[in-house]
Amino acid sequence: MTKYVLGLLLALVFFASASAQMYKWVDKDGKVQYGDCPPADCKAVPIQAAPAPSPEETQRARQQTEQLIQDQKARDEVRQAEQLRDQRQAEAAWAETQRKCKVFRGRLFVLKQPGVVTLTDDQGNVMRPTDEQRDKMIQELEAFIQKNCR
Repeated sequence: MTKYVLGLLLALVFFASASAQMYKWVDKDGKVQYGDCPPADCKAVPIQAAPAPSPEETQRARQQTEQLIQDQKARDEVRQAEQLRDQRQAEAAWAETQRKCKVFRGRLFVLKQPGVVTLTDDQGNVMRPTDEQRDKMIQELEAFIQKNCR
């Protein structure tokens, strides 16, 4: 029985505090204050609390929140997939650059050798560059290697 009375008293205190009148006033420093017991020396304005949302509004808000969370998760997954794709592309580009570095260093070594140089182009054709072509190729290869190779 005492548990029942204690529960009833707690419920009354809760409902009394939940329905207590709230006031708004400006204190002597010019700051806006809120409370359920305004000071006697200032003009307090009673304010009305907004009514509690209906169960339908609560459910709708919960559904909207869940939808927003799902949308954010989907955007995060897309962003992670894009980052992974970009990382793989960067790794592939780096690997291709390193392959070119190896090939170009070999060509540069051959071009710097004294005497007649014979090279094979990308189609497999044999070519013998002139001295001017050879110097230009050396400059281009050195520039590429200096810029892109470690």
